[in-house]
Amino acid sequence: MNNKQVVTIITQGRAYRSSSFLLKMAENKDKIKRNTSFLTPKKQFKTAVQKNKARRVLKAAILKCFESKKALNKDFLYVFTLNSSVLNTSFGNLVEEFKIFAAKNDIL
Repeated sequence: MNNKQVVTIITQGRAYRSSSFLLKMAENKDKIKRNTSFLTPKKQFKTAVQKNKARRVLKAAILKCFESKKALNKDFLYVFTLNSSVLNTSFGNLVEEFKIFAAKNDIL
């Protein structure tokens, strides 16, 4: 996804909030193959190490939830804006939180 598409999703997409992230979704009209982006705000993650770790942890949690499918639904574009609580939450709790979040908001 390029920056223009991410901005469009942020301004026009549906929003879902979790304690560890904010998810914005929009239809994948252009059938983009890379349909997921992770944003890490500078105010919450001061160093590049923190930003990268937060992205890796959430990506791993999402992949763990979708082991059988290997990916989120390709009919939508996803933008995850991470919260600093991602770094303080254990991986197991993050996986469970995402499973509950996905089922509740019909993302699965």
